[in-house]
Amino acid sequence: MELLAGILDRRPEVGLACAEMSGFDDHGWFDPYHLQAYHRSAFADGRHAYRRIFDVGMALADLGPLPASLTGHDPAAGRRRVHVGHVFDTYLLDLVLCQNTVMLRREVVEAVGERRVGVKHWQEVDYL
Repeated sequence: MELLAGILDRRPEVGLACAEMSGFDDHGWFDPYHLQAYHRSAFADGRHAYRRIFDVGMALADLGPLPASLTGHDPAAGRRRVHVGHVFDTYLLDLVLCQNTVMLRREVVEAVGERRVGVKHWQEVDYL
């Protein structure tokens, strides 16, 4: 959360920040880019490569100091990529974000309003 808030603080033009999802279990299985594997069908389409979806890509460390909780676990975390751009059109047709990791600016929430209570399934997709 600290990292996502830091990205929003450093990039005032960004309305939401989200993280790539990692997968692991009690037996030690670990998949650091699980979202791309989980939504393999969306990412199999060459149009959904991050370099095509987003206008800007940069190293995470380029945004400034990283939380010790991140670099302590993964010293190479600063080389992970941050992608900035307009994702709406792609997201509308294919799930290329992990909705559970999204952090929205307060101004965006105020402008959009609350979630629609009548939506019973896929509420995050509808809201985002």
